[in-house]
Amino acid sequence: MRLFRDALRMRQRVDFTPERYASRIQRFNERQVDLMLTESADPDMRRLARRPRNYWDELLTFLDHPEVPPANNHVERDLRPAVIWRKVMYGNRNNRGTETQAGLMSLLRTLQRRGLSGHRYAGGMPANQPPGW
Repeated sequence: MRLFRDALRMRQRVDFTPERYASRIQRFNERQVDLMLTESADPDMRRLARRPRNYWDELLTFLDHPEVPPANNHVERDLRPAVIWRKVMYGNRNNRGTETQAGLMSLLRTLQRRGLSGHRYAGGMPANQPPGW
């Protein structure tokens, strides 16, 4: 979507004054309104036109808050190992398996973020861990 690509490029600009940056954000908001008011026979276009209405506050949050990333790719990358593990193990066969996988993946990801090895800590885990650990 061109609007989003333009917003990404603008976010990277360091030569804008705060006033010019604010006026550009206002122009992006106007473009969102124009998109919402677009009428089309194409169902995909109508669905796209509803998106700014449904997600107005979220779509361009990264322009007002530099600490917010413009995309959620980092979250998808964090989830990928769990999805691959579930696929290789042919899914979770019951609720306890689902809870166990969620707990293990959370533990391993936390250790990884802290720069620690999951293999080092796995040897010290009790064999009969209660549900919800």
